[in-house]
Amino acid sequence: MLEVILKEELKKAGTKDVEVLSAGLLEGSDGRPISVFSKVALEQLGYELEEHSSKHISNLSIEREDVLLVTSTDLLPKVREMYPENKIVLLNDPEGVPNPWEKPYEEYLACARVIQQEALKIV
Repeated sequence: MLEVILKEELKKAGTKDVEVLSAGLLEGSDGRPISVFSKVALEQLGYELEEHSSKHISNLSIEREDVLLVTSTDLLPKVREMYPENKIVLLNDPEGVPNPWEKPYEEYLACARVIQQEALKIV
């Protein structure tokens, strides 16, 4: 959801020359489609969803200059270990973004709203 929301908010703000990519740390998750609840939450908040499938972070070309936005406090130490030279930012610091995985739709919508608030701060 972060990629979709941040791309759209940057576009609305007229920001150019910023590439937004998202990836996770779950092994074997490459190519999975976005969850139905994530898609519905994004649509409810007014975001159009392009084709999207999950990617593992190791499949991205991450440069030292890139800023890595992390959604979860649980993931923060691992990302810092993997990319010690990068600027790493925890969204919704210090709590992080609530993880809606395998929870009811309302949790996905709440997560999308937190991401939206954080994206607006970045833009």
